[in-house]
Amino acid sequence: MLSQLELKVPPLVIVVVCAGIMYLCAQTIQHEWLLATHLREALGVVALVFAGMVLSAALITFRRHQTTMNPLDPNQTNSIVTSGIYGYTRNPMYVAMFIALLGWGIFLGQISTGIGLVLYVVAITQLQIIPEERVLKEKFGDAFLHYCETTSRWGKLLH
Repeated sequence: MLSQLELKVPPLVIVVVCAGIMYLCAQTIQHEWLLATHLREALGVVALVFAGMVLSAALITFRRHQTTMNPLDPNQTNSIVTSGIYGYTRNPMYVAMFIALLGWGIFLGQISTGIGLVLYVVAITQLQIIPEERVLKEKFGDAFLHYCETTSRWGKLLH
């Protein structure tokens, strides 16, 4: 079943669904963070701003390399981008989406929102990242394999 959805669900749809699940969790499973509301909300906003910065850096780097930004057709990719933020993570756009969801969860103030974060990581990895990697490995061979060996999917912290 999951294989039929590979590269078919836009990543932004996955984010919106997970954000909705996080909202529902926050409304139904009440277990608050131990932070004052104003501090929690400020941290949530900081995470969202940081996510925007990471996403912007990724998009600018892709544009400079004149390669596709279409996540549903990795066959259109004409080069492996390894510079800039792509030297820290192979998937800065998906990392930015994770950080945005983390900010949303902090803003909502309920620990139960972590359920949406876990679902996001599983969904984006299974439906997008692994299928993309399969295509890029076939298309770019050893160059992509070397990039995978030196740069983590989710960033240096998780390498």
